[in-house]
Amino acid sequence: ADAALRQGAVSLEQLTEQVDAVATWPHSSRAASMLRLVDGRRESVGESRCGVALAMAGIDVTPQVAIRDEHGDFVARVDFLVDGTMVVIEFDGKVKYAAGDPTVLWHEKRREDRLRRLGYVVVRITWAQLERPGAVAAAVRAALRPTDAR
Repeated sequence: ADAALRQGAVSLEQLTEQVDAVATWPHSSRAASMLRLVDGRRESVGESRCGVALAMAGIDVTPQVAIRDEHGDFVARVDFLVDGTMVVIEFDGKVKYAAGDPTVLWHEKRREDRLRRLGYVVVRITWAQLERPGAVAAAVRAALRPTDAR
């Protein structure tokens, strides 16, 4: 549903109409749950699954946030920012690194260094964590603890 919204294949209104149309069907609560969790700003299946895991854990995030430095210069667009905090969540799939180009890894390291210099805490989530219930929430909650508790 996230991809369909992002690509313009369907609107939120159309999704809502279809969910309403099946409201009396068995298991229609699944469609209603999808509607509460859908967000077309997510850019991959991994980001969608991460967003759902965070929502299920009660962690409020905003996807695709542009981070700027103290001069207003663009630093990075992050997958998620935990609302009201300086905690960034990045989903790391293999596609970005699949070609084995070391400059891709170097660019990502420099980007993360710039975020950290601005005071952000970066949490990286992988497919393996998405497969373990609670692992995503645990990683983010650990980052949300005060610095002296880490």
